[in-house]
Amino acid sequence: TYGGKTYGGEFELGQTAAFSSDSYKHFVDYFDALGGQYYYRWGDNCVRSLFLWSYYGEERINMFEDVPYFHQWFNTCPDHTNFDATKKKCVD
Repeated sequence: TYGGKTYGGEFELGQTAAFSSDSYKHFVDYFDALGGQYYYRWGDNCVRSLFLWSYYGEERINMFEDVPYFHQWFNTCPDHTNFDATKKKCVD
């Protein structure tokens, strides 16, 4: 995650123009040249997250905090609910 936030998950919404831009191509080429992406098994959503947060800034990224999301140890619930680990869902 970047700043505790990740772009992506089981579904993603985004403008395809951002990912076909020269800026994204240069970013991915640079990131790949650093090495380690495959060794450390960075997923593509991590790379997209880093690009979006660094290129567009937090003010242009929409975080859907009212949509429950669960992935292994990470979870998020709407403000009025809490995560119940035994039931593996958000509860009031």
